[in-house]
Amino acid sequence: MTRDDPYTPPKASGEGASGGPSFLRGNPLWLPAIVLLLQSLITFAVCLQVVAVLVELSWRRPEDSDFVPLAIFAASLIGQVAVIVGSVSALRMKCYSAAWWGAVVACIPLLTPCCVFGIPFGMWIILELRREDVQRKFAERKGDAG
Repeated sequence: MTRDDPYTPPKASGEGASGGPSFLRGNPLWLPAIVLLLQSLITFAVCLQVVAVLVELSWRRPEDSDFVPLAIFAASLIGQVAVIVGSVSALRMKCYSAAWWGAVVACIPLLTPCCVFGIPFGMWIILELRREDVQRKFAERKGDAG
């Protein structure tokens, strides 16, 4: 692939490649959204297993059961669902409010145990969502779907 003018600057690093899937082309949210999606799917699976073990233990010995850990992990499951929905919305650029709320929930340390990735990548999505060109792309994609 040759360019006409070798002195023109390359594309911005946040934009998707021109040959990739259509929902990644020109999407500055693709990298943080994919990182949050993977982190949330892994955390969701782990929390689901922990909740299953806690429920099984509480059924075996109801007198020793403590519902506080169960409530904490159930809240984490709900938070991970919000982050997963928000990440997919950010990737598809379809629902601005879902992407916004998913990023906000990713920044809450108690709901996302993997806060090493949740907070910085959630903030990255929030900062990108505030840009006018990104808001315009969400509006265009929403108009195409409806």
